[in-house]
Amino acid sequence: MFCRNCGMVLEDGAVYCHNCGALIKEE
Repeated sequence: MFCRNCGMVLEDGAVYCHNCGALIKEE
């Protein structure tokens, strides 16, 4: 999965991006 804000690759189930801090919403 990817952060929609910065494009950082995130682990599955991440709640927020550890790179830019954006909250991740799971659809």
